[in-house]
Amino acid sequence: AMVLGRPYCEPGKVAWTASQCLLVLRTGERGADEALQCAEALDEDFLADMTPRGSNFVTRLHLMLRSPWPAFRLLDLLVRLHPENSSTRMGACRPFLNWQSEPDSFDWPRFKPLLTSVVDYSVAHPEFFQLRSEDGPLSRQYNARWQRVHSTLPGMEEAIAFSDDVVEVYKEHHYRAGCHVGVIASYLLQVLLLHWRDVQGRLHRYLASAAQLLNIHAPFPHVAKTDWPVFRLLQFTSFLQRTAPMDALKLEEPKAPYGAAEHFVARGAKA
Repeated sequence: AMVLGRPYCEPGKVAWTASQCLLVLRTGERGADEALQCAEALDEDFLADMTPRGSNFVTRLHLMLRSPWPAFRLLDLLVRLHPENSSTRMGACRPFLNWQSEPDSFDWPRFKPLLTSVVDYSVAHPEFFQLRSEDGPLSRQYNARWQRVHSTLPGMEEAIAFSDDVVEVYKEHHYRAGCHVGVIASYLLQVLLLHWRDVQGRLHRYLASAAQLLNIHAPFPHVAKTDWPVFRLLQFTSFLQRTAPMDALKLEEPKAPYGAAEHFVARGAKA
């Protein structure tokens, strides 16, 4: 309580508040409504504040990705346990139709189960996220891990290919897709892709764009009424930002050897 009462530590505060919302769900018939009220407070106090509206590429959501606090896991549990899961408040997500019922290129009802199967499989198989010393130096370990995730995880390549097309078509006017959470999930899949080939901070820019879309088009109380795995996808992304949470808490996250920087500079001076 002392730590969470101080400034910063937003991942811890989000995780604690989400746990309280989960407890409210158990209070009987009014639990679902009270949980949504709790979700509104969580959204106003933390999630919306982390990404100010109208500020391009300004977000603190990336800080949560590297935190060992299980914030995204608890947010996802709140979405999954809430009894309502068919809200169309963020778009009807109809196959091959946009927001005005005109022909479109995207089959949202097919994309959602594909995305769900990918993230469910990944979370159920933590070995995909392990860094392996036999892959070489730490930088190569991260690269090799992403290659395993991209090429071995069932459905991953197809889901990313779908997201490529969505982001290309809906770089602007995202609401016209008629499926806000589908577009947001596509942007988050692009964040996953940039773990492998991040150049000039594009990962942060895409994450900030996805956070802005969440803030504007998909506030957490409305996401809680759907069954889209948005926060499970963020949990997946978090696993690629760091080692397993328990390893991080034990301070066992891999580090470069002591004196590695001095050794590197010395080698450069001799060259």
